[in-house]
Amino acid sequence: MPQKKDREKRVFTGVYFDRAQHDALRALSGATRVPLAAYLREAVDMLLKKYDAKAAKPRKRR
Repeated sequence: MPQKKDREKRVFTGVYFDRAQHDALRALSGATRVPLAAYLREAVDMLLKKYDAKAAKPRKRR
């Protein structure tokens, strides 16, 4: 079970990839021993930077 601080930092989201994309990411992850999720977070950061989008500030829970 995730720690409380982890739940506040990250959220789960499910996405579908083309088989070729998935296989390439898994191969890269296996070869470099970098978690696949780390590559996906990096890709999202690059996409947000490309479009000059700012990450929204987290909302406080009631």
